[in-house]
Amino acid sequence: MAKHAQAVALEEELGHLAESVGRGDAQREQELQTEIARLQAIVASGDCPASEKNIAYDWSSGWRLKKKELEEALRQKNLEIQQFMDDLQACENERAYLQSSALELEDRLAEATKEINSITADYLSLKESHVHSQESLRVAREEIDGLRSHIEEMAIEKAHIQQNYDELSTAVDTRVDQLKEVVSEREQELQRLRSMVYQSSSQAPGSAQHNLDQLLQLEQEVKERDAEIARLGEQLTEASREIESSALLITKLKNMRVSAVEGEASIVNELRGELHQAQQHLQQMRTQLLAAEEDAQLHAQDLSTVIGELQSYMAGEFSLADAVRELKEVRSQVRIRDSQIVQLTTLVNALQININDLIEENGELREQLKLEPREDIDLPGVNKTNWQNSKKIIEHLTNQVNKLQDEKVTLRTKIYELTRELSNTKGSLQLTNLEVPKAFISGDTSRLQNQSINEQ
Repeated sequence: MAKHAQAVALEEELGHLAESVGRGDAQREQELQTEIARLQAIVASGDCPASEKNIAYDWSSGWRLKKKELEEALRQKNLEIQQFMDDLQACENERAYLQSSALELEDRLAEATKEINSITADYLSLKESHVHSQESLRVAREEIDGLRSHIEEMAIEKAHIQQNYDELSTAVDTRVDQLKEVVSEREQELQRLRSMVYQSSSQAPGSAQHNLDQLLQLEQEVKERDAEIARLGEQLTEASREIESSALLITKLKNMRVSAVEGEASIVNELRGELHQAQQHLQQMRTQLLAAEEDAQLHAQDLSTVIGELQSYMAGEFSLADAVRELKEVRSQVRIRDSQIVQLTTLVNALQININDLIEENGELREQLKLEPREDIDLPGVNKTNWQNSKKIIEHLTNQVNKLQDEKVTLRTKIYELTRELSNTKGSLQLTNLEVPKAFISGDTSRLQNQSINEQ
């Protein structure tokens, strides 16, 4: 700006000198014209009077001295103007170099924007994978509800079997008591018949025929009663065997059902606790996901603001201190995002551990229920889940998190490079606000300025 002011002052002084030269009085102008005409005539004729040759040139007149001083001052000013023009040319060259550097920074900023868009796409993919994980958790909860209903059905079935066992035990006891009473009656009747036979043998011979007939009848009745007693004994033996086999079967079923129900109750309690923990982890993940979405939106807004401020800075409307402050804010947001990524990674690992525990407990439950380890249970209202797909989804989420961490390191490196380049171009970019002197705005200089403005 000082050089520009000096150039303007020199231009004004040259104008004043030209005006002072052109404002000679009429007498001096007349003398000058006469002298010029005489000199032209002498030059044209080629001979000079002797008086003229002997007369020395009069440099003592005031206007000739003034003219010589003006010519010397004009020559000096021309030299200074030439020096100023050289300095302006050097400034223009430096300005062109800074503009090329600014264009290179714009290209790098565009590349950084593309990478941020790629990170945003990866984040959306991670969000979609998280939705799939939530769907898998919902299916797992439905399966747990189905298992719970199945356990309730088994408990009802156990109560029904226990009731049947009690009824059968009561019926068997009643039947045994009845058979015991029948056997007792038959023994009493047999004892009575034996006493009658003994009494008949001690009676008189006259009544022998009558007693013989009565004895034959009694023997026939005894045979019939013995056959009936044998038949009842066989029935009693068969009933005893049935009672024993039923008791063994009921005891076995009771032990198996009690152990299964106790194991299932403990497993159900553990599953409930783990389901509660999984729900808490899911709620935390939802909260952190919403926070991550808000941070991503804020990050996009901040990026747009930084781009606009960088353009303003290149145009000379934004200071380097403001740019550094915005850069620090962006770095703090990157650190917050890093901590959120670490928390999401921890939650994903915890969910994977819970899913593996659920798979192991499901296998133990199948072993307790005497089912094959790889056989799926067909329960009403329960859908089969491919745990391998869930594991792949979790591995995909882990890979996405690792990829985001690598890209985070790359973005930090690029931010450092941009900061260093902005610091290097602090003083040079401020030259875009300088005004070019009017005497230099002509020809190639005007063309270069127009080209620079168009490039900006």
